[in-house]
Amino acid sequence: MQPYSFEAKLDRARQHLEKLGTELKAWIKCHPYRITNKYDLKSGDNVIYGQLTRPMPPLINELAGDCLQNLRSSLDHLAFELAIANKGSLTDAQQMQVAFPIFSDSNKFKRGGMKKIAFLSARAQKIIKSLQPFKTPNPTSHWLWSLEKLNNIDKHRRLLINSIINFGSLIHAPPGTRMQCFKDCRDGVLSETKTELARYGSVAELVEK
Repeated sequence: MQPYSFEAKLDRARQHLEKLGTELKAWIKCHPYRITNKYDLKSGDNVIYGQLTRPMPPLINELAGDCLQNLRSSLDHLAFELAIANKGSLTDAQQMQVAFPIFSDSNKFKRGGMKKIAFLSARAQKIIKSLQPFKTPNPTSHWLWSLEKLNNIDKHRRLLINSIINFGSLIHAPPGTRMQCFKDCRDGVLSETKTELARYGSVAELVEK
């Protein structure tokens, strides 16, 4: 039995994802970054900086884009299979209408999303509606919305991928001092420009007499 087309798309996305993981590990293994520590005279903090010394291979961006495309396409193929299962057959015009909607706004879903699944069963429509990003407290953080956004960026613009990996660090406070604070700049990503990753400070320890 031949797999459904959406299953084939998912399998292809998995293959791209595995290859992407392999390429990322190979690139990171070459240590394409530099970590430096500098004292900030204004704040009194020690600042940890990161900088890429070797650009990310283009293949990594290409594999990520292919993975996103196949994941997004698998949802449209799923919607089509559900429409065929419900209607038996569709005209060419009806086939062009079918797609898996992804909306962060309920009103936009009503205006444009429902017609995409009009030929699906009522149960399938209800399930797809329940999965929409607008059903969550923070729609723009939903994984479906992220998939939709990243896939559109990849199709119409350049998909830029960057990463930061915490390999761990060991910080030694000078004798007679203790660490005062440590700020992890989690929004920082490694790039070819020196980027602040974290900062820390130290104060003199009080010695009890």
